[in-house]
Amino acid sequence: MGEKLGEKRLKILNEMLEKPTITIIELAKILNIT
Repeated sequence: MGEKLGEKRLKILNEMLEKPTITIIELAKILNIT
């Protein structure tokens, strides 16, 4: 389960790199939710 969560975060980070419009605030929200 821990590995799946890590993969999910990595996927989110990769999507963020592809979409520079996502801000630090969005990242903070994502990290706060998980």
